[in-house]
Amino acid sequence: MTRPKLRRIERHPLERAGESLLVLRDPLDVVEPFAIDARYGPVLDALDGTRTLAQVRQSLLMRGVVEVDAEDLAEFVDEIAELGLLDDDTFRARWAELHAAFEAAEGREPRRAGLLYPDDPDELRAWLAPALPRAASGVHAGSGDGTPVAVVAPHQPPPQVAGLLRALLEQLPPPSTWKVIVILATDHAPGLLPFAATDKDQLTPLGPLRCHLPLVDELEQRVPWLLREQIRHRSADAIE
Repeated sequence: MTRPKLRRIERHPLERAGESLLVLRDPLDVVEPFAIDARYGPVLDALDGTRTLAQVRQSLLMRGVVEVDAEDLAEFVDEIAELGLLDDDTFRARWAELHAAFEAAEGREPRRAGLLYPDDPDELRAWLAPALPRAASGVHAGSGDGTPVAVVAPHQPPPQVAGLLRALLEQLPPPSTWKVIVILATDHAPGLLPFAATDKDQLTPLGPLRCHLPLVDELEQRVPWLLREQIRHRSADAIE
């Protein structure tokens, strides 16, 4: 690439064993998070699509920011390009492939099972148990008259807020009166549009969470662009 341009990438500083690192995270999840030497931070800033590699190196040297060998710089840029971190044909081809695969799938696979929560069904039930109402408690304060109920849940693993969640869920109307559960969550990878919905089932270790297609269809009639960026649900960690 003649004038390399870095895509929008999150950077998180990390100190490990006396070494200064930058953890790079791709909001689109095309690339898995990985760490680089923190001294390459200014190099990333300079990859704005307006300069050649020679100009990038010269600019860093003249400003006294960092001195990078020309061969090392070229190798570094080639590596992040191969990964898909640059705004180039490599990234666009990879993104198109991921987009097509998501569109063709009937359900959204659980991306964090086995990482943020157990992927074994029995272990997951035990993990969730402290946060769920006891079946024999019979405590339900709601009237069950069909009135919509909103529950604001903390963005924390259920075991860490088990007492709060259990007390909250026990105040809901009996599950037998529920019609539809609508899950809203903050998007960690915002796109061009303010909202995104999906018409896919959410797959979980405990079975599929079925999408309520009539509701999605009705919403799409009112907001025609609602499904246009449903690819954002591919990495919807907050919902999962």
